[in-house]
Amino acid sequence: MIRIFFVNNMLVPFSAALAGGVGADIVKPIFHVLDNWFYLTFGSKSDFKVSKEKLLQQNQLDIYQFELEKVHNIGTLKKRNY
Repeated sequence: MIRIFFVNNMLVPFSAALAGGVGADIVKPIFHVLDNWFYLTFGSKSDFKVSKEKLLQQNQLDIYQFELEKVHNIGTLKKRNY
């Protein structure tokens, strides 16, 4: 008797709420906590590596652009002097 009461009055409405839009609102904070935990446990190291690689690539691009401008400026000066 208690089992039927629990299933009909607790389990079925809870399952229906999870299936509907209300369920998404209930489960969203739980997934947010799990997402934060996963990021803190695993993501921060990989994000650090990605950020480091991006900075290295940007630095290489800046150096390459500086060298191109230097060559261009040298070429312009040579044209003016000759």
